[in-house]
Amino acid sequence: MAGASGSLAGRGMSPRCIRSAMHPRRLPGPMWTLILAAATIGCAHNNAETAATAEGADPLTPAATAAQQRVLFLWGGADAQGTPHLDPAFVLDARPSLPENEGPHLITGRDADGTEFISLRFEMPVIADGDGSGSFVFAVPVEEGWADRLASITLEGPGGSFTLDRDSDRPMAILRDPATGQIRQITRDLPPGRAGREAAEALAAETGFELFFSRGIPDRADWRRQ
Repeated sequence: MAGASGSLAGRGMSPRCIRSAMHPRRLPGPMWTLILAAATIGCAHNNAETAATAEGADPLTPAATAAQQRVLFLWGGADAQGTPHLDPAFVLDARPSLPENEGPHLITGRDADGTEFISLRFEMPVIADGDGSGSFVFAVPVEEGWADRLASITLEGPGGSFTLDRDSDRPMAILRDPATGQIRQITRDLPPGRAGREAAEALAAETGFELFFSRGIPDRADWRRQ
């Protein structure tokens, strides 16, 4: 995964998708993570030709058209002191994106018995021209049985650890244009509990956009959405 100073357009993401990531209704947090997340989710929906062309491939080849699959979307970071955090995980269709280099940070997914079945070791990209904080975005191909097994996700690093589990209540919604695949809004200013999903569903109904919702660990129904 390239560092924060890399160009999104140079990595196969179209300027139109990058602009959509800069929607003015924006949640707090490192801007780089938000731009990369929106580009990863939105552009993967319909941007296989752009990515293949950027890499010098014929956009009509099988490599260009095999763009997306069901993935577990993991993102988060660490502050300037190295303290890690995770944003809510989502299940959606996107192009897989996995760590390019191993490093001191580790993401693990475990079942209710504590058995580890997801493990990603990586080097946390540092945000360019920032205060030393870092951020990451990964799209991990989903395997059979994960919907029922995944009970917790933990990010560990030199500065500590952070865990999301089925009791986490950090509601976040992603709204995507179903026609273009562009991300139109990412928000977490939602009420806790059931009211959070209801508020997100109301917002999706008002805008006509496709809704992705998570409190931390995706609900089982979200894994099976068509």
